[in-house]
Amino acid sequence: MRLADHLYLAGKTVRPGFGAACALLTALGTACLCFAGTIGAEVRAEKAAPCELAVTAPSYLAVTEQTVQDILDIPGVLDASGVLTLSGTAAAGKFTAGLSVTGIDGEYLRLEYELGGGFPAGSAMPWLVLSREAAKSFADPEDKTRRTGDDLADIDWLEEEFTLTLGESDIPARVSGIFQGDEPVCYMSQDMAKQLLQRQGQPSGYTGAVVRIDGAGAAQAVTKAIADMGYQAQGDEAARQEGWDARGREAAYILAMALGSYGCAAMTGWAARAVHGEEDREQDTALVRMGLPPAAAARLRRTGRAYPVLGGIALGVLAWALIRAWQ
Repeated sequence: MRLADHLYLAGKTVRPGFGAACALLTALGTACLCFAGTIGAEVRAEKAAPCELAVTAPSYLAVTEQTVQDILDIPGVLDASGVLTLSGTAAAGKFTAGLSVTGIDGEYLRLEYELGGGFPAGSAMPWLVLSREAAKSFADPEDKTRRTGDDLADIDWLEEEFTLTLGESDIPARVSGIFQGDEPVCYMSQDMAKQLLQRQGQPSGYTGAVVRIDGAGAAQAVTKAIADMGYQAQGDEAARQEGWDARGREAAYILAMALGSYGCAAMTGWAARAVHGEEDREQDTALVRMGLPPAAAARLRRTGRAYPVLGGIALGVLAWALIRAWQ
C-alpha cells in the first residue's frame, strides 16, 4: 500500500468526536508544557546573566584602590570599580535639575545609549552620562505646565554647555550620552569626580564600590568573600530570588496542568476504544477480508490513533508561538 493511501485510510478510522477532544486536550497540554519550559529557560538565563553588588565600608574601614583590586581577585567577579558621590544641580539655559553624580571607572559601565556614548578619557571638562529618567528631570522652573510621558526638555543634549553647581562652585560641563534607565542616575569619570571634590576641600576617597559578578549563582560566595574582607556587599538578589521562586511555582502549576491535560487525552483515547472497540474490530476484519494483511490493518489503526495526538501537539506549539509573539 502506498504511503498516501495508508495515511488516507488511517484518517478514516478516526472518530471525529473523540478525536477532536483528544486533539484539543493534547494541544492544551503541549501549550502548557511549552510555557512551563519557557519560564524555566528564562529563569536559568537570568540566573546566569551578570549582576551587580554594591559594596560599602564600616566606619573604621575605607574603600581603596587596593580594596578594588582584592575584590577583582575573588572568583566569580567580572569587574569592579570604586565610586565617589557628589550632589548638586545642573543647568542648560532655562532648564535645571538636581543631580546626584556618581564618579565611576568608565570601563566598568555597560549601558545601552539612545544618544551619544560614554565620557571621553582625559578631558579637562566634566562630561556627564545621564539616564533617561535623570534627563527627564530637567525643567524650566518658570514654566507652570508639566511635561508628560517620555518627552525630554528642549535641549541640544550633546552640544549644549551645562553649568554644574557643586557647593559654591559653578563648573562648565557637557553631556556625552543618555542611556536607557528608569532611575535618575548620572555618571562622571572617577578622576574628574576626585578633582571636583578636592577643589571644594572635601574628602576625595571612595564612598563605596560596585561589583559585577558572573551570574546570580555566584552572588552568595562573592558576598561572603567581601564580608570576610570586612566590607558589606548588597544586591537585589533577595528580591530577584523571590521573583524566581514565584515564577518557579507558576511553572510548576502550568506543568501540572500539562500533565493533567495529557492524562485526560489518554483517558479520552481509552474511552473511544472502549465505546467503539467492537466496531473497530469489525472494520479491521473487513479490511483483512478485502486482502489487507492483518499487520497492515493494525498499523492503519495505530496511525489513525496517532492523528489526534500529532495534530494536538502541532496545534499546541502553534498556540504557544502565537501567544509569545503577541506578548
